[in-house]
Formats: sequence, C-alpha cells, structure tokens
Amino acid sequence: MYIVVLQIFCHKITKIIPPWLSIILIILANDVETNPGDRFQKKSFMNWNLNSIVKGNFERIPLIEAHNSVYDYDLISICETNLRDSITIPEPLLNEYNFIHANHPGNVSHGGVGLFYKASLPITHREDLSFDECIVCELKLGRKNIFFTALYRSRAVKSAPPAFVNC
Repeated sequence: MYIVVLQIFCHKITKIIPPWLSIILIILANDVETNPGDRFQKKSFMNWNLNSIVKGNFERIPLIEAHNSVYDYDLISICETNLRDSITIPEPLLNEYNFIHANHPGNVSHGGVGLFYKASLPITHREDLSFDECIVCELKLGRKNIFFTALYRSRAVKSAPPAFVNC
C-alpha cells in the first residue's frame, strides 16, 4: 500500500515515476506470471480459396502438404472445394488431420468449404451453428472457448443465412 502511495506522490511532485518503483510493485504483488501465454500452445490457421479440391484426382492436396510442412498449421480451411455427395473422398486426405466439409446446397460441383484440423485438437464441429457452405467449430483451450468459422458465399447467391433465435 505504501508503494502505491509513494508512486502517486512521485507522480504528483516530479511528474515522473521512477522505473524501479514499477519493478518493486510487480515483485511485491507476488502473483504476476512472467509469461502467461505459455499455458497455451500457439495455434495457427490458414485459409486458401482452392478452386476445386477434386481437380485432377485431388492433385492440390500435395500443394497443401508442402505449404503445411513449412508452417505446421493446426487448422486449414479451404473455400470452393467443389465437392458433392457422389464424390468419394480418400481417407486420409492429409496425414494426422481430420476433414469436414459443407457442400453447395444444390449438390453441384462448385462452391463449398472444407476444414482440415489436427486430430489432437480439442475441437467440436458445431453443426447447430453451421449452415449451407459454412462450418463452425469450437476449440476448447483451457477455460477459453474459441469459435472458428469457414464460410463461402458466391456472388451469385442472393439469400441470407438463416436467422438464429436466442432461446
């Protein structure tokens, strides 16, 4: 308490707070983490408008793998997957990643989104929040919930997403 009073007094008199005073306050607080960000491992993501993941029998997957070998992303979202129900997706597309997708509502080969996520991530696909050509996922990191969304809207689509009602 006396240090805070001393800090206010120094500021009133000299208009300068001595740098050592702040350090003493931090030391005396005894509950300040040196690096609170170390609790959570850094998470990274990438988005790519792929313009067809199925083109050439999935020939763009090695491009994603090559880029990912440098950056090691946790989440990789892609737009314009061009998937439809009749297309068989090879398993796994990327090693150590799960894949979910939301196709064009007309089941035609354009539009759509996909999401690769590391199998080790604490992630939940929130189908209750997703809609056509939209994927919503919830990551639980410690006590924090983070929502990640992959969304594609063609300029030709004039309709709005459905309205969500609060319960």
